[in-house]
Amino acid sequence: MSDGTFNGYPIKVVYGNTGRNDRFEFYYGGFLEPDGFGHGHVVSNDGENIHYWRLPDDEGGYVKIDELFSFEKLSSHGTY
Repeated sequence: MSDGTFNGYPIKVVYGNTGRNDRFEFYYGGFLEPDGFGHGHVVSNDGENIHYWRLPDDEGGYVKIDELFSFEKLSSHGTY
């Protein structure tokens, strides 16, 4: 079961216990499962913006965003 979508892919959301109320991360684009082999990875530290984004292997696998402060909105990429 998917926790939502990101750029058309189903996602698996993970909430960490880092002390930040709005922090979460999710995996997408993996083999057979959102967090399967070759998955992409997105982290939001404020629940609104993307602070870390690594593409899935089938899209190149490179880190697209790795910023403490980011204005790339999660809402422009999918639903969660």
